[in-house]
Amino acid sequence: MAALVFARNVWKGWSKYIVGAILSAIVAPIVVSLIWQGIFYQIMGHLAIAVFIAPVTLCIAIVTGIWWRWKRSPLPRRMTKWAIAITLFLGLQAVLSIPTCIVISYSYLQHAKAYCDKLVPLLQTYHTENGEYPETLSQLGDIPKAPRLLKQHLGFYYSNGYKYRFSIDDPQIWGARWWLANDATEWEYHKDL
Repeated sequence: MAALVFARNVWKGWSKYIVGAILSAIVAPIVVSLIWQGIFYQIMGHLAIAVFIAPVTLCIAIVTGIWWRWKRSPLPRRMTKWAIAITLFLGLQAVLSIPTCIVISYSYLQHAKAYCDKLVPLLQTYHTENGEYPETLSQLGDIPKAPRLLKQHLGFYYSNGYKYRFSIDDPQIWGARWWLANDATEWEYHKDL
């Protein structure tokens, strides 16, 4: 019974902190994923924050909660509210960032592959007209604008004249690439060891 009274008194002034932490934890991974494209390092960063910083804020919440129970002053109560809200935010954003990063980075990867697939007919036309593949994509003339993932990897197209290859770094897995060569019809997955 005492725990129920304590929980009711605690919840009374805490709802805005908890709701704010939950809403922020939902929005933050989406915004950050759109900026950073859901790359592998972003997922590791979110997990590192949850593993290394969230326990510290949880300890602060426990210590200030004990202080508040002992002193009954507004300062430790306010500090406890903020520490619990920050801990909740850090934990939720880490959990929610993983699926968000995966979905967004998969979307960027599919856009990059589709862009390269659109260039294949142009490369074949250039090859039939000139007898070799262009060394750079600018030799094709007016081509569509590259998607965001490819703008960061300027060397995604390689050609020696006799053959070409598209190489796209997989944003989800460090050291992994997707390749499409002139003699292939499907994208091939390659992982560096």
